[in-house]
Amino acid sequence: MSKTASALKDVLLSTIIYDQKELISIDSKATIKEALALLNEKKILSCPIWDDEKKRFCGLVTIWDIMVSLVRPLSWETFPREGASLNSPLTDIMGGEGDAFFVFEPTQTVETILEPFAVGIHRIFVHAKDDKTNKPTLRVLSQSDLIKFLGKNQDKLQHLMKEQVGDLDFKIGEKYPMTIRQDQPAIKGFQTMAMNGLSALPIIDNDGKIVATLSVSDVRGLDEKTLPLIEKPALTFLMEKYGENNIKNFVAPPSANLGEVFLMLLNNSIHRVWVVDDDQKPLGIISLSDVIRIFLPRK
Repeated sequence: MSKTASALKDVLLSTIIYDQKELISIDSKATIKEALALLNEKKILSCPIWDDEKKRFCGLVTIWDIMVSLVRPLSWETFPREGASLNSPLTDIMGGEGDAFFVFEPTQTVETILEPFAVGIHRIFVHAKDDKTNKPTLRVLSQSDLIKFLGKNQDKLQHLMKEQVGDLDFKIGEKYPMTIRQDQPAIKGFQTMAMNGLSALPIIDNDGKIVATLSVSDVRGLDEKTLPLIEKPALTFLMEKYGENNIKNFVAPPSANLGEVFLMLLNNSIHRVWVVDDDQKPLGIISLSDVIRIFLPRK
């Protein structure tokens, strides 16, 4: 067992969720448009679906599920300009990533959530009590929350932080580096993500250098007026949605150590860093799942 895993074996989930915000949920009768607005307003990537008739949660809606529902059956040339699919009920898209609804007890340890996070589960739920009513409820615990917790305990991670990115077993030469050119329509990038189970693609210029990232989270907040933006070139789509000065790019060379990448993920609240060569061309990706995988107990 690694030193880090040994330390996490004694840390209860209740010590991490104590400062988590109240659970945000959405009614099962809501539409995709309403879900996009809620996720954007709360700056979250998923939320549980509440069935008011049965008085229970019936699933989870994620931004990835919504993205897939909007682009999978379409080609960018025939994209419906009226955005009618935005009015589809959430129940129409249940059965995707949202099926992964994992619930843990507050008495379980942080070590128990490492494996689901390491294999790509982005968030889990922990039983808790409502701060106001003291009634049973749930708290969300995401990969980012775990990274923040680890960041507060960096003294336990020093033996790992010096390892070089190039020496670690990350997604290099596997699914990545799939890319999208800056002049290709954004919807083509989203379709590539949908077909390959990806959450982001590096946007490259004509020389193959990374200039930005197209992420599934970029779908948040789109409505009938702004949805047609995804027909535009990927880089133009980002600039018009966020503003030219707000497009950031997070990359690291294979020679970077894990500590540098960890701090980049932590300080910028991002989910991935692209590994690039000396010419800024993509070699691979380091995701939150990859970083968390390092902390798994060694068998």
